[in-house]
Amino acid sequence: MQLPPPVHGAALRNKSLIESKEINDNFNVELLPINFADSIADIGKMSMKKIAKLVVYGFRLAFKLMQRPKAAYFTISPFGVPFLRDVFLVTLIRLFKVKRILHLRGLGIKNNYKGKFKTALYNFAFKNAYVIILNDNQFKDINFLPYKECFVIPDGMEDEASEFLNKNLKQEKTLLFLSNYVKDKGVLLFIDLVEALIKKGHYIKAFMAGADADVSKKQIEDLCIEKGINNQVEVNGPIFDKQKFELYSKASIFIFPSFIDLNPGVVIEAMQSKLPVISTPVGGIPEIVDNNKTGFIVPEITLEQFIIKTEFLLNNSKLREEFGENGRAKYLKLYNQKTYEGNIRDTLNKILKQ
Repeated sequence: MQLPPPVHGAALRNKSLIESKEINDNFNVELLPINFADSIADIGKMSMKKIAKLVVYGFRLAFKLMQRPKAAYFTISPFGVPFLRDVFLVTLIRLFKVKRILHLRGLGIKNNYKGKFKTALYNFAFKNAYVIILNDNQFKDINFLPYKECFVIPDGMEDEASEFLNKNLKQEKTLLFLSNYVKDKGVLLFIDLVEALIKKGHYIKAFMAGADADVSKKQIEDLCIEKGINNQVEVNGPIFDKQKFELYSKASIFIFPSFIDLNPGVVIEAMQSKLPVISTPVGGIPEIVDNNKTGFIVPEITLEQFIIKTEFLLNNSKLREEFGENGRAKYLKLYNQKTYEGNIRDTLNKILKQ
């Protein structure tokens, strides 16, 4: 199981699961932590150090499989070099004839399911495996694979926002972008949005927070200076825990213009913090954000669409409050940690009984 560091959504969800009292009280769990990347920017890159780690993890996994566990739970990468790496570990699980529970936290299989070699690898990895996905939209990415059974379990997380909700920290007309600084997560689009709104006469403040990836904090700061918006944009590095939820509590709108995400935890965190969300029709985001109820899903991922939706909320404080309340209610109903752990527990029990 991949655990932090580096810190990203999938690793955090894995950490919460392995630390869950509900899971540990119901199952005898043996953990094999896997950490290939040293930083967010290092994810997906090949190196001799990572190959050496893979060999070590392979020996450790083989030793644990010799103890004949009833099942092996594994968070598998959907494509690229990380998938090829994971196939090696899945091969060991198959060789020992242990039930495979493959948790998919990303998209990309359908687009990469081409050519005899790749299709053979995907079919080998998923044949007769039990698969856990995060939302219904993910089915179309895997429905052609030869898995045994598939379960849909939305992610959940602890309520860390509640202690800040009554502190009256919210700043009017303040936009927030919180994610690792990845181009495909819309970090540059967010900067363009802030610039466009300021040019249109909106007096706004913007917060940004995240770890360096293919865009760095320094590059963002330089870009803001170039655009003349550096006095309106506060650029932070990665933040965690209480510091992160304090930042959520200061914002009035959460902007997440991602081109790639499946089930972004930051959107759920924003909803638990009573923030209206403006995001994209990508992956499972439309299942999380109810359009015109907890926020807006832009019909197209363009600057113009984000300007339209953001202006609408900037000019309507009552709607911002209504969307925020609706988002908080949805988080409490569907995306809380207790529900998530219960769903995982019930699914594991069902698989183990087969």
